[in-house]
Amino acid sequence: MNENPPKPTIIEGDTKSNVKPEFSLVPKPLPPPPQKPSTESKPKLKLSEKHTTKAIEICKNNVTKRYQHKHKCKKCDGHAFLGFDKTGLVVPCDKCVSLPPLYKQWYEYVDADNILREILKDNLEAYKRRAGIVDPAEEKPE
Repeated sequence: MNENPPKPTIIEGDTKSNVKPEFSLVPKPLPPPPQKPSTESKPKLKLSEKHTTKAIEICKNNVTKRYQHKHKCKKCDGHAFLGFDKTGLVVPCDKCVSLPPLYKQWYEYVDADNILREILKDNLEAYKRRAGIVDPAEEKPE
């Protein structure tokens, strides 16, 4: 007689049993497809070398008196800027750089250049606000 021993039953939640099912009727889920980079995000700006060096120069011209000579800023290591943001613009150091004059100079520089003004038209109002520049048309008469 060819007698096969009975197969053990697997009880759900039984952690002591080392018996694993031989096959499964439910297929394993497929891994998710790889994500493609989103094209909806804001495209990275690439300012020319001329504009980037001018932005760095404006940062360095607006370093506060304490950090101009003897003291070296620990946040930016004395460079007056921290690097570049995700849109490709220079990020000034907020510890050693006086920001309102910096934004005023940068706004005047951007406003004077037609091509740069067109590229940064979305940021122009923010620069104006940060610099404290108010248009005469926006002033409220008292």
